[in-house]
Amino acid sequence: MARLQRAEIGWLGELAMDQAVVTGSGGRLIPWIPMVDAHGVDRAYSWDGVGAPAFAQVKTSGFADAEGRHRWELRVGSFAPYAEFSIVLALIDPKSNQVGEVFWRLDSSIVRRLARRAYDVRRRTEVYRLEASPTHDDRLAPYRCIRNDLWRGFAPSAGLRPPTSRQLPVL
Repeated sequence: MARLQRAEIGWLGELAMDQAVVTGSGGRLIPWIPMVDAHGVDRAYSWDGVGAPAFAQVKTSGFADAEGRHRWELRVGSFAPYAEFSIVLALIDPKSNQVGEVFWRLDSSIVRRLARRAYDVRRRTEVYRLEASPTHDDRLAPYRCIRNDLWRGFAPSAGLRPPTSRQLPVL
């Protein structure tokens, strides 16, 4: 099987997340793909395609170490916490090129607290380093979910009630 490049891994992670969020919500969460990758936003989701969106940055270019712990790096310069912005972490299996079943969804405001900040000599930039176990209790365990439950983190905070209006606004 061909070895995927970093950009391809990211793209497949974003598609896997879209599939998980759209199918998990029964088609209620609609994905929006930003025209420009600004502010680190890979996707935006809105309930029934209307209302304020929830934003996401997807990281699938991490790796699993010899002990099975998963590790990711986020460039400090391309990441800024703001309202309704989540970081979604997952891994792609290098043998099958498939995104795993375990995801982590972190609110952007807590990434700095959970990550270690370090200087990456190879990239010549500062990074946030995150690590998590797919099975054991650790700092990221409260944010771990399976693929079928990922959508719940992007559903409206008012609960899973249908929106008050199922019509698009008149412009």
